[in-house]
Amino acid sequence: MTDHEELAEQFERFYAGSRDSDALDSRTKALIGLAVVLTGNCQP
Repeated sequence: MTDHEELAEQFERFYAGSRDSDALDSRTKALIGLAVVLTGNCQP
């Protein structure tokens, strides 16, 4: 496994744990996602 693949795997585990936890409600998660898209200058 390359360093890149290992890092991607570690990030996926972190992201899944963050996304699937109940620490934040769904509205807050949606607002964070919207903020990320807007600050990244992404097109809808």
